[in-house]
Amino acid sequence: MQQMSKITGKYQITLPQKVREALNAHIGDNLVFNVQESGEVSLKVMRRPTVAELYGALHRPQLAYVPYEEARRLAQDEKSARDRIT
Repeated sequence: MQQMSKITGKYQITLPQKVREALNAHIGDNLVFNVQESGEVSLKVMRRPTVAELYGALHRPQLAYVPYEEARRLAQDEKSARDRIT
């Protein structure tokens, strides 16, 4: 597929619809241009993940929940133990 786009006075281009669809590009996505020594250019879309896709990304079931006050006490105890060693 070959598509054409014109460079504006601000060096901007509009991605033709068929190119947007082929790349699955959407508003807010970043485009990465890879320029080869031969002058060939490839284009990839770096999509921003949606909130739904990020949901649970930080969930680490192997870590048990520790209430704030207990975590603070444990951290202070560990610091005290390190201070005694040095």
